[in-house]
Order: sequence, then structure tokens, then C-alpha cells
Amino acid sequence: LDGVDRAAFVAAAEGTEAWLRATGAVTARVLSVDDTGLWTDTITWSSKAAALQAAEAVMTEPAFQPFMAAIDPETVKMRHAAIHWQME
Repeated sequence: LDGVDRAAFVAAAEGTEAWLRATGAVTARVLSVDDTGLWTDTITWSSKAAALQAAEAVMTEPAFQPFMAAIDPETVKMRHAAIHWQME
């Protein structure tokens, strides 16, 4: 995010909301930043298959272009982990 305004980055993330909701597979999303400036975008999906399908689709999805353009691809670490417990 070097040189990217935080408010603009959050707005770009918000711009992906309609597409994510339209998948019908997102149950939660949290975008956070720690004291070192490390951003984490945590999305809870209905299944790993849905997450993997979406991860591929967002690369060409126009709604994601402003969000992806603000991220240095060399810094991305994507993971998929099974949830064993979640506090509501």
C-alpha cells in the first residue's frame, strides 16, 4: 500500500462487496490493518471450493480491479484454512 491512501483502499474494498455478496458464498469479511501497516483481508466462505473459485474469478472481475491495483502482488500471501470454531 505504499503511496495508497487508506481511505481509498477501504473504498476499493467496499467496491467489491456487491460482487462478493452475489456469489452467495460469503458469510463474513473483515479488512484490518495492524500497527506495522500490515493489512489482512479475511473472508469466510461457505466452502473451500467456493473460495478457490472466487480467488480465480476476481483476477478478471472489473469490481476488483481498483482493489487489486492498490496491492503489491509480491506481498500477497493467500491461505485457505478450515474453521473449527467461530464465536458469533
